[in-house]
Amino acid sequence: MRRGGQEEAGEEDEDEEQVEGPMDEKDTLVHTFAFILLNQLISLLQLQRIWWLQVVAAVEMNRTGSQDRLDVVKQLKQLFGYLRQILHRQLDRRFIFGLTLGLDMMTVWLHDRSGVIGTKTAIDIHKVGE
Repeated sequence: MRRGGQEEAGEEDEDEEQVEGPMDEKDTLVHTFAFILLNQLISLLQLQRIWWLQVVAAVEMNRTGSQDRLDVVKQLKQLFGYLRQILHRQLDRRFIFGLTLGLDMMTVWLHDRSGVIGTKTAIDIHKVGE
């Protein structure tokens, strides 16, 4: 291009020239990054479909309503096993509630990464809450 805005014959403006060819390294990285993000998004959407990731509390039920010490210990061991599994499989979870439920009594437990804490005595579900 000459001064004064006049072009010589055969000269092309370099700014307007676009080369259609293979992608450069920067474009390849952008496409790879976009592909990885898309795959991660798809994985997250699939995880939302897994129902046990949204567990609020684990409940162990006793149909007989027995308050025998051995039955209560067995029931608590079963419940604590469930709570441990939930915390083990969900690494981002901080705590989980657990309930033991009999015919008329209930205990409430909170299990976190440091241990378990629960009600000192069982709650009579027919008397409390009215």
